[in-house]
Amino acid sequence: MMELLLSPNGRLGRNRFWQGMVVLSVINILVVAATGYIGLGFIFALFLLIYPYICVIGKRLHDLGYSAWW
Repeated sequence: MMELLLSPNGRLGRNRFWQGMVVLSVINILVVAATGYIGLGFIFALFLLIYPYICVIGKRLHDLGYSAWW
């Protein structure tokens, strides 16, 4: 799973793409909920989630024949 979320290299099929998006979305929801209850310190964690989203979407773009920089 770490390879899926933290490495921008490679290709990604439809099922693995949706697995990654679901995992990231659940983590995102938990962080937003924690921000509401605990405090604003978790907002930094939201910025850390940008990189895994870029990795997953970039791999899917590679699979579709586009560059991740597209």
